[in-house]
Amino acid sequence: MRTWNKYAVWATSLGCLLPSIGCNSFFNSWLDPTQVGSFTRETTMDIRTSLSIQDTPSGIPGATDPSPEDLVPLYEEYKFEPGDSLSIRIFELLASNTETTAQANIDEIGTIILPVLGQIRVAGMTRTEITEEIQAQLIQREVIVSEPVVIVEPAVRRGLTFVLFGATPGPNLYPIPRPNTTLLEAMNIAGGFPETATEVYIIRNAKTAAARDAADALQTSRRKTTRQRLARARSHPSSFTMSDGVTGSAGGGGPTSSDDRDELIEAAAGSQRAPSNPTLEETAPGDPSTQSRWVFTAEGEWIETGATPNGSAPGFNTLADEQNARTDTVPGDEASPEIDWERLAGEDVAGRVIRIDAVALRNGDPRQNIIVRGGDNIRVMAGEVGEYYMMGQVGRPGAYSLTGRRITLKTAIASAGNLAPLAWPNRCTVYRRYGDREEMRQVNLDAIFAGKEQDILLKNNDLILVGTHPAASFLAVIRNAFRLTYGFGFVYDRNFADIDSFGGQPNPAITQASGFGSRFPNLFR
Repeated sequence: MRTWNKYAVWATSLGCLLPSIGCNSFFNSWLDPTQVGSFTRETTMDIRTSLSIQDTPSGIPGATDPSPEDLVPLYEEYKFEPGDSLSIRIFELLASNTETTAQANIDEIGTIILPVLGQIRVAGMTRTEITEEIQAQLIQREVIVSEPVVIVEPAVRRGLTFVLFGATPGPNLYPIPRPNTTLLEAMNIAGGFPETATEVYIIRNAKTAAARDAADALQTSRRKTTRQRLARARSHPSSFTMSDGVTGSAGGGGPTSSDDRDELIEAAAGSQRAPSNPTLEETAPGDPSTQSRWVFTAEGEWIETGATPNGSAPGFNTLADEQNARTDTVPGDEASPEIDWERLAGEDVAGRVIRIDAVALRNGDPRQNIIVRGGDNIRVMAGEVGEYYMMGQVGRPGAYSLTGRRITLKTAIASAGNLAPLAWPNRCTVYRRYGDREEMRQVNLDAIFAGKEQDILLKNNDLILVGTHPAASFLAVIRNAFRLTYGFGFVYDRNFADIDSFGGQPNPAITQASGFGSRFPNLFR
């Protein structure tokens, strides 16, 4: 019988010990799987930011690190665009010895409206070019025939602004004060750099190389054309007038000389009208049915077309048919696409996302403190804000706050008062919400604390359930069944010894009869 009891005790002990043998924490403490961790190895691991493939990746996909070019400021004259505002002062425009001030807003098609002059296209021009353009218009229209005084000052330059949003105290649209404004300066302009920020993403739209080359070529052409027109207007202002942005002869039937034709070509190239569809229609004296027409072709030449009774070119019944048929090809040539320089200069852009390490930036890493460009969208990202919940075999179950700092599964266990005595680290479930759906994932706390698996970053509304095991109760009983003093000490108790005696006690009956008790009356009380 004693043999069977002995085997039963051994079987029960083995049944309780076997589930713990596979745990990393088994050797940390005697029969206590809640003592997690690894004290014999060292490792470095990344933190998992997603629980499964259903998780939205943190940050912005495709972001790149800062490049050396991002640290170099760009010093160049600003080119105005739709949405900007100008303060324009013209001396003696409306009356002698007076100055006319106009606040001009550039509309969506890139033009401004000024008194007397009307609409003027200024999109893509610098302040110097706008000044020269207004001066040329004043002279050519004989508003001011001698050296007009024009002062153009920027009022609003939306191209020199940046947008700040995300985990920041001041999300808004802010101007860029200097070309060498850094990211830290921009953050301080907006109210400071939050300590909870973990990453900063700069969404930047930069023109492609082809677009920059096209813009430079177009800008050079416009500058040259404007200055030539200004010089010609100063020499003989009455010979040219402005009409729809194209300079033409005042009274002839088309260009009168090769110089005039070159000037008309350059003016048409710099005008708002696309090169593939220009029109310059001059009416010849005499019968309208015999009028001649000059057409600016895609090859960059002016040609004279024959006249028809309805005013259209030969081969077309109406002017509308001629306009529809005048495409990017010249009669007799093969069809070839026409380069839209205006679109390349203003719309062909390549997006880029730059990732900035906020911690390194706060610590003074100069590689992260890049230059802020006009049109940048700066997104400041921090940890999750909300709540997560702990339940099961933890010290303090309940709800805990996410205040923007990055909380992982290990730090959440520590915040909840560590594991309870009956916890089983191999059994832990994380519940995560995705809108109206919920995902349940099993994780191994024992392996995470031992450095064999990655820790998990918690998100808002996460629920962590720490489970137990049938053997956990038996292991707890075994751990608490023995005391160290039972095996290695002696409990000094009045049941065994007297405070005044270090030897055997005499028989009370004998001592009473011999009078020993009268000598020590309090000995046996």
